[in-house]
Amino acid sequence: MWRVLFFITIFALALLWSVRRLAESQRFQQASRPRSLKELNQPKLRSRLILISVAAALVNVFFIPASQFRNQYLTVNRHYLPYQVSLFTLFTNLPAGIGLVLGSRLSETRGRRGVASLGLAVGGVLYGLAFVSSGYWLIVFATLGSIAGTFGVPAISVFGPELFPTKLRSGANVIATVAGRIGSAVGLILVGVGRANGLSYGTPIALLMLGPVVLSVVVLIFFPETMGETLEEINPDDLGNDFPKGLI
Repeated sequence: MWRVLFFITIFALALLWSVRRLAESQRFQQASRPRSLKELNQPKLRSRLILISVAAALVNVFFIPASQFRNQYLTVNRHYLPYQVSLFTLFTNLPAGIGLVLGSRLSETRGRRGVASLGLAVGGVLYGLAFVSSGYWLIVFATLGSIAGTFGVPAISVFGPELFPTKLRSGANVIATVAGRIGSAVGLILVGVGRANGLSYGTPIALLMLGPVVLSVVVLIFFPETMGETLEEINPDDLGNDFPKGLI
């Protein structure tokens, strides 16, 4: 039955023709000077690239294993039946929309860094506690962790597009994506090593919550605050000027 869900996505191919007809943005057309990824080696851009790469790795080192091994944890360690796993997933994930709405609003009115940092720290801790809990506490921690985790998503996700000039944005985010995959691999390997040494699924996953907790501190201290600024204000290079010093 689950294979049908993947098959349905093939109908999205019908949208490709309409996407081709969309007009390119004026911002992209204005930033027409060809650029090389070597330009990411400028001091300020390099520091920003390191920041979003570290962010991608630390997020994925916890949340990917937590998502990947959640069903195994529920069935092996908490003895859930298949239908109970489905109900658990549905019940704990649906309220995440609350965090998404609140996070979106507050990131535009209170600032990106604070919202992202709070969501990462609280979401990581609460969802991590779900993997060392049982009974009703397991459901409570997983639900609250899901809400808190998505609370920080709107704020942390915009840093990648905002911190780089138009022509370098895709290249920078490719590098950050690779860093995120490395973080995912590290997290999955650590859980596997823990299992090989006799630990349950829950214990190594819970320990990996240190990833988003550490990232919450990094965001609060090192990330720039971009709330209320246009892309040209954040990246004057898009206007053809030399990239100024001291933006971060």
